Amino acid sequence: DLIYPEELKMVDHFEYEEDFETDDFDIKKSEIEINDENDYQQINSFEDLPVKIEFVLGKKIMNLYEIDDLCAKKII
Repeated sequence: DLIYPEELKMVDHFEYEEDFETDDFDIKKSEIEINDENDYQQINSFEDLPVKIEFVLGKKIMNLYEIDDLCAKKII
């Protein structure tokens, strides 16, 4: 058996709670990671996204506005 420092110890097993299957990993998080999880802001438009999102439908690359337009026309 290998012995790991407490910070790196991971228990990989499944727990069944309310019909959800989850991994139980025991990893200590830094204060920055915890603050990042609690610090979120609502995004109200595609321009506010911090990344560029593109979708490939068939062989055509489309952005969210074009897909939204197709959905409005019920083409998809």
